[in-house]
Amino acid sequence: SFVAAHPSTKMLALAFLVMVGMALLADGLHYHVERGFIYAAAPTLGLSENDCRALFDRLCDQRDLDPAGGIYEAGTQVTLTARADAGWIFQGWQGDVTSTDNPLQVIMDADRQITAVFIEGQGTGQLAFDGFESNDLSGGQGWLGTWTRQGNLVLVKNNPYEGRRYVKLTGGLRPGRLERAVDLSGAAGAVLRFAGRIKSFENKDKAYVKVNINGGDYTVVAEFLPEHSDNQWHLYEIDLSAYNLTADFRIVFEAAMGHKSKDMWFLDNIEIIGR
Repeated sequence: SFVAAHPSTKMLALAFLVMVGMALLADGLHYHVERGFIYAAAPTLGLSENDCRALFDRLCDQRDLDPAGGIYEAGTQVTLTARADAGWIFQGWQGDVTSTDNPLQVIMDADRQITAVFIEGQGTGQLAFDGFESNDLSGGQGWLGTWTRQGNLVLVKNNPYEGRRYVKLTGGLRPGRLERAVDLSGAAGAVLRFAGRIKSFENKDKAYVKVNINGGDYTVVAEFLPEHSDNQWHLYEIDLSAYNLTADFRIVFEAAMGHKSKDMWFLDNIEIIGR
């Protein structure tokens, strides 16, 4: 167990109990001890706020901590989100945690130093973007044509990730589906980045991100399940470099939930970054 592997936690717990006991004893002798001095001594753990540096000693754009602060009670789950400027690609986390997940979930069971690493792209930068601020499915820039919609899908404007509007896909007999093409033939590599929020997924509810290359079969590149359903915005990045980056590369967001009005998948700031 964690306690057996880290016996110092026993000493911290015992020391805390001793302080509580001494305070009660002092109360019994009519000496008052401010409780703030006791509870302020409860163990906390730090997540390093050191500069988040990319390769070539470049400072990354920002790293989000949720909850914010950097100092947490033991056992707190913290979400780290790395964001890169256009032309820079997130490669992974280094330090006390090694991972390519973004966002990254960390349980604070010890002090940690975690650094987000980015590499510079090959000058292609942002290839396509749509934040749905045009209030229709033909806005954005860099895409081939408009978004193709099917099923239960609407544009909404309450609680967006950024800006004023975003897309809501729901399930039921006609689950929502969103598809758009982009020319990736000139990119050596590419990343799909988007903001997503999932609400009320349960049991067999799912949502997919798929790609389609020149009209071939659709390939699932990401799957979202009930454990991702926390009704909070998260920034996701999917590396597309392993696929054939063609002149008619299609990105698909597809709902596969059972309930039309209850199960929801929200999307905002859909972006293709070349490298």
